[in-house]
Amino acid sequence: MIPEVLSVTALNTYIKKILESDFLLRSVKVAGEISNFKNHSSGHLYFTLKDAGARINCVMFRGMRQKLKKLPKDGDQVTLSGRVSAYVPGGAYQIYVEDIEEEGQGDLYAKFLDLKERLSREGLFDPANRRPIPKHPRTIAVITSPTGAAIRDIIKVLRTRNPAQELLIYPVQVQGDVSEAQVIDALERVNERQEVQVVILARGGGSIEDLWGFNSEAMARAIRASRIPVVTGIGHDIDFTIADFAADLRAATPSQAAELTIAQTSDGLARIEEARRQLDRGIKTRLRQEKTHAAMLARMVTQNDPRLVIVNHYASLSEAKERLDQLTGHRLELNRQRLLRARDLLRAYNPYHLLDQGYAIIKNEHGELIRGVSALHKAKVLTIRLKDGETTLIPK
Repeated sequence: MIPEVLSVTALNTYIKKILESDFLLRSVKVAGEISNFKNHSSGHLYFTLKDAGARINCVMFRGMRQKLKKLPKDGDQVTLSGRVSAYVPGGAYQIYVEDIEEEGQGDLYAKFLDLKERLSREGLFDPANRRPIPKHPRTIAVITSPTGAAIRDIIKVLRTRNPAQELLIYPVQVQGDVSEAQVIDALERVNERQEVQVVILARGGGSIEDLWGFNSEAMARAIRASRIPVVTGIGHDIDFTIADFAADLRAATPSQAAELTIAQTSDGLARIEEARRQLDRGIKTRLRQEKTHAAMLARMVTQNDPRLVIVNHYASLSEAKERLDQLTGHRLELNRQRLLRARDLLRAYNPYHLLDQGYAIIKNEHGELIRGVSALHKAKVLTIRLKDGETTLIPK
């Protein structure tokens, strides 16, 4: 007798027993298209089997996958053999796959390949037409969902590599019927901003259906029509979309897109320091050469006693000294100017320089930076640093 009140575990276990006791569900063959395929590090395979009207989760354990001649992939049309049961902890029923027979490519994947081939023949993906990505962009525009993990990853990378980097975010839907139109509109609006030097188009991973908005001919043409270079970071490293082929640079993930778009601040400082060291070595080498030459002239004067020789060598020595003085003064002035430029560059990259422009740095009681309104409301004590000092506030 079933009790009036069941625990969640008891209910899911009961459902599992019902499924496993059904004669028809003990051995089924199901045809459909593979989507969201994942080859787990454990050796198990996880994916979704779908058709035009529905989908079901599937798992193939490591012991069963050994009989496969090759691994399936997203878009494959297959017939699965297995049994239907429930996963008690997750409360979901799924097919426990025992064998996979390949039928062919899925409809979406076939459409993807057809469009890719047609646009490629047209020359839309020609590498010769790709625009160069600037090493130190003044302003970066990001087109992505404002609430997804992609934007958080991008901001984290950019702020780590250069805290003073200017960033413009264009929020769009990255999945669904309106995503294509919103992305194209955002690209057009970005191109109206003269200060933007590179665009990142990004979203997190997903199935071929989730990413389908980026397999658009109109979006591909909008990317190529952009006067600003476009870097894509769509999905994971195994995901390729039409937008990736049209972009000027394709990154495997949103984080990598940010990394490829901006150089480390420390990289620029290292180049400045190396240039200073090379200049210093060049000056010292030239000084040693001139001193050696002057010493040689002095020895020749000492060794040749006739007064005429002395006068001639004295004139040569004076001329050499004059050249040395001119060269040394010029090199030292050049070195001073380069060091001043390096100092100005260091000041420009210093995030505290922004305080002179009216900005403030706000930290909570733990010394952590306040980056948004949510963190501001959670803080018990606020430390506000302005250009002329710090003050402490207790929010009400």
